[in-house]
Amino acid sequence: MEVEKSSQKTKKNIKNQNKKSSSIKNKNLYRERNAQYKRNKEEKYRENGFINTKIYLGRDVYERLAEIYEDLLGEKLNFTGRKNTDDLSRVISYCIVKLYRAVYIHNNKGSLDDIVPAKTKKAQQMYDLYQAVLYRSLLKTSYSSMVSELSNSGLKPPEVLFSTRYQHRKDFQWDEEKLIDLMELERINEKIKDLNSDKSTGAA
Repeated sequence: MEVEKSSQKTKKNIKNQNKKSSSIKNKNLYRERNAQYKRNKEEKYRENGFINTKIYLGRDVYERLAEIYEDLLGEKLNFTGRKNTDDLSRVISYCIVKLYRAVYIHNNKGSLDDIVPAKTKKAQQMYDLYQAVLYRSLLKTSYSSMVSELSNSGLKPPEVLFSTRYQHRKDFQWDEEKLIDLMELERINEKIKDLNSDKSTGAA
């Protein structure tokens, strides 16, 4: 009887150890996948000319940013927990472009182009496309190379942001005409204005 109890106890211990080992493996696998996802994401941003920077904001400034964030995206900004860095980056970009336009462009002090501040998510994504193409043009990348790089990067061409029917989105492809169109200031400002005014574009 004692031998049987001892055997059952041993089996139970082994089962618990296996569960614990499996749990540790799953956690490690999750961490590895998460780390790889972050590395891939950072690499993609670098390839498109985006700079990763760390900033410190005081509580008062952060509260102002949170109010702007909620006004633009309709979502609350998490003060203490994880944040959607993509959305947060775009909201900060909006604030900078808007301030630059109001203070520098309108007072004839700015040396950069007069870009319309992108308010909605899709307008901000359009501005991201503009920046990615502009970055490559500054590197003297040929149009054919740009088409290849953007296609492989996973960035969707501009018309996807205006499409309301998902089944057609996969048919949109990058080409030289789209690149030229994106680099024309008047055209990109028109696109951003259209996406800013379209209330249905609040969600990506």
